[in-house]
This record gives sequence, structure tokens and C-alpha cells, in this order.
Amino acid sequence: MSFPTRAPFAALLALAFAALAAAQDKKDPDPKDQPKVPEIKWPTDINGKDIYTVMKDMESTDPLIREFAASTLPLFGPPAQKGEVSKLLLKRMSAEKDPGVRAAVYAAVGQISFDAEADNKEALRLLVQAVDLGQTGGITRLNAVQTIATFGPRGESAITVLTGAVVNDISYTTRQSVARTLAHIGFNETTGPNMKALTALADRLARDECAAVRMEALQGLVKLGPPWAEVRKKDAKGPVAIKTADAAVICKYMRAR
Repeated sequence: MSFPTRAPFAALLALAFAALAAAQDKKDPDPKDQPKVPEIKWPTDINGKDIYTVMKDMESTDPLIREFAASTLPLFGPPAQKGEVSKLLLKRMSAEKDPGVRAAVYAAVGQISFDAEADNKEALRLLVQAVDLGQTGGITRLNAVQTIATFGPRGESAITVLTGAVVNDISYTTRQSVARTLAHIGFNETTGPNMKALTALADRLARDECAAVRMEALQGLVKLGPPWAEVRKKDAKGPVAIKTADAAVICKYMRAR
């Protein structure tokens, strides 16, 4: 990827940051003008099985049945958010040995937002543990990184691990997923972009030997925007104050790149 010599990337990134800040000042559309979305009717049985039968299949000795059950649970909608299902999925996250089934369990967790926040936090903890202790280049580590992205800002606590050793994983797909996930979880509604996430994207990941990783990192930087110099209320209006000292650090990494 190349840029015109008269417009170095640091300048383009600064312009993008300014545009994002200006966009925040635009008035949101009136909810009254939005079309009414029809109520979703979730199924009570799938392929002749209710949710309790599918839950029993999660304990089958046949990994194919367990994998299919894990993929089916999110399709039940709100009932899959209840404590019985969340506890079962948390159990399988720890106990499942088959990597293919484990991937299906992770995917199910990524699709379901549990009613109990404690269960969501435990799921995130297990995913972070899988990233931290996972084999470099391994599919389980990759699946865990990708699932953490589905937590959005609620996954902010995973940033420390995602900016650690995993950024040097031997798999470019894992590194690319790390960059994408940092962009998803690295923004806080009151404090803005996480500096650790910005630094990892601008330094290591933007200089990766793989073009796909570099592109993901650059897109992540634009998505997160520049670091904030203030704590804002969620409903605050007007452009945000930029922390120029931290923004200069990110631009320095980009110029070094």
C-alpha cells in the first residue's frame, strides 16, 4: 500500500481524526421517523427439539452432536440468555476438548448476551485465558480473539492481553483478528479510545509484514479516532477535546512506519 509523497499517512490520519470528531457533532435522526420493526417470534423448537433437548445434546459423547447443539442454541433467542444455558456454555468452554466443538461453543457465546452480567464476565475471562495461554498459530487462540470482538466495549478488559504476546503470533490471520478486535473493544463511551489499543495498532500491527494485518490496523486507527483529553457524559454534544500529547505519540509511530 502506498501514499502520495505530498500527503504522508500521518497527515491523512490526522485529517481522518478531525473528520470523525466533527461527525460526532451531527444531530442524530429522530427515532419517531424510523420505521417500526416487526416483533421477532423466536422458535420454541428446532428440528423437532426444544431448547432443553438441545442442551442435553451439548453433553453427548458424540462431538458432532455437541457441535450442532452449540450452533443451534443461539437460534432460540431470549431463552438462550437464561442462566441454565449460560452456565452450560461456560462449562463447555472449560471442559470441551475437541477444537471444532470448542469453536462452535465460542461462536454461541459470541452470539448470546447472557442475562447475568456475571456470566458475561466469566465468558470473557475464559476467552482471555484462551488467548493468553493458547498455542501460537492455534485455532483455539484465533477463535477466542474473534469471539472477544463480539463483546464490543464490554470487552475492554481484554485489551491488556490482546496487546501482549499475541500480537506476535505466527499466524497472520490471528494478528489480523487481533487488530480487528482491538478496534471493536478499544473505545469507551466516556473516555474515548484506549491508548494501549491505539499504540498496538499504530506500532506493531501497522508495521506487520502482512499487508492484510497492516490494512486492518490502519482501519482500526481510523475507527477508534484520536485519544481524548476529557471524560464525557454519554449524551454530551459538541466536538471532543483531543489529547494532543498522546495523539502525537501515535503519529510518531506512524511516521516511523
